Amino acid sequence: MEEKIKTSQKVGSLATTGVVLAHTAIIKTPKEYIEKYLIKEIGEIVHAHQELSWVLMMAGIELLGRCVKAKIADDSNNELYFREGLKLFKSDYQKYNTDSNNPYDFYKKLRCGFSHLTFPKDSVAISERVNGSTNLSFFNGKLIVVAEDFYEDFKEACGKVIGMFGAGTIKPDFHYYGVEYYAFPGSTNDGNNL
Repeated sequence: MEEKIKTSQKVGSLATTGVVLAHTAIIKTPKEYIEKYLIKEIGEIVHAHQELSWVLMMAGIELLGRCVKAKIADDSNNELYFREGLKLFKSDYQKYNTDSNNPYDFYKKLRCGFSHLTFPKDSVAISERVNGSTNLSFFNGKLIVVAEDFYEDFKEACGKVIGMFGAGTIKPDFHYYGVEYYAFPGSTNDGNNL
């Protein structure tokens, strides 16, 4: 029996120093979450704030790998899930998805660099199309990764996961329960735009 879940449910209220706040929990399916946050919003950020978009794309790749492995709640094995997510990318990327001994390893140089430092580590550099850079090319011994091209391939990987959910080859192991929306009195926002 399939259970239908509303995408927005008012679940209660909260009194705080005399102010009552409406409490709305937003529940999204994996498809809705990937489309809104990983594809649409990261797409907007990559064009406006290229450098910041990398942090989000690295986390997004790991989430895609967790979806494929049906291990959303597992806090361990970040490397395993990132590598699984990167397998969804074009074959050109796979030579940088081997192991941490590879001097251009995306897990070690991009994912860990952006997750811990907010920039890539030594042998990998990032660029934008406006600079005339070619994605996955080399310059002065560094692997150049172009934000807009990487995002297009990231978006394609997101589409593959959405397709897997739709085909039933992977099960939706998560619902996006993480947002709690508090509307102040007089607000016209009901939380549905989150």
